[in-house]
Amino acid sequence: MIPKVSIIVPIYNVEKYLVRCLDSLVNQTFNDIEIILVNDGSTDNSGKIIERYQEKYRFIKIINKENGGLSSARNAGIKKAIGEFLLFIDSDDYIELNMVEMLYFAASTSNSEMAICKFSYVYSDSNKKEINTVEDYYKYKYVNNNQLIRLFLLNIVSGHAWNKLVKRELFITNNIEFPNGKYYEDAPTMMKLFSVVNKCTLINDSLYNYLQREDSIIKSTDIKKVKDHLNNLTVIKNQLSQQQKMEYNNELQYFSINQLFYNSYLLSKIKNKETALEHKPLLKENIKTINLISLIRIKSLRAKMKIVLLKSYTFNSWFKFVKKV
Repeated sequence: MIPKVSIIVPIYNVEKYLVRCLDSLVNQTFNDIEIILVNDGSTDNSGKIIERYQEKYRFIKIINKENGGLSSARNAGIKKAIGEFLLFIDSDDYIELNMVEMLYFAASTSNSEMAICKFSYVYSDSNKKEINTVEDYYKYKYVNNNQLIRLFLLNIVSGHAWNKLVKRELFITNNIEFPNGKYYEDAPTMMKLFSVVNKCTLINDSLYNYLQREDSIIKSTDIKKVKDHLNNLTVIKNQLSQQQKMEYNNELQYFSINQLFYNSYLLSKIKNKETALEHKPLLKENIKTINLISLIRIKSLRAKMKIVLLKSYTFNSWFKFVKKV
């Protein structure tokens, strides 16, 4: 029997967090699921842990493969999946017990190809939870692909893969997969999906718990991560047609600023200053494309965003950084 939802979980050396993640999956209130655990060459006890769960739960499938990174593991899971919808979960995170039920209900009752929920940050040192409150999703509820792209560029809908239930057919018919060997691979892949979605449902509940680890891929920085992050900006721009670039010009400018802020931050974390200097000219060229004055004057841009642009410490530091280049 074909399950309604395939949950894909890439796993690499996460024995410390894996049980909490798996417990949140096997105890879902929605049980028409398959769970695909992709062991991406783990060298700790992660493999033994998932074998114990497979013995207990018949809907768990295991893929053992050589280490190839997060994208490679997700792609392997997509090929194995048979569910109507796909849900990606990172193995150091965990989800609310009704996440699958709420997302599937939201998608199926509205005939949507995608459903998106909010998420919470969980801090590993204190287990404190903080809901990501960028925007109230109740303002939007049902959106088409043009609206979804606009919300993504304005950072109202995140580019993360893991808080989204997506029709598997979208991956198959559009030949979409995650780029192998790249960091920050979620956003360009989600952008491809946003472009082909006819209808998406947004729900206002925070159902995904995103663990903030000091030793995570995102927290540790090297020059490849800095370059991959900046390259994502180019990739996403290239995914838009000329007409879309004109239509979304204001939103694209705002998206670019956010990306360049964060890239500047990543670059500041590089210990090898000679390596960092090699990247600065490319970053500066991208910064030069931003017309900040015209962006601030845009009436349609929300006041909150203008305040961020004008008053944030990051903004001031950013231009001091550019001046030194």
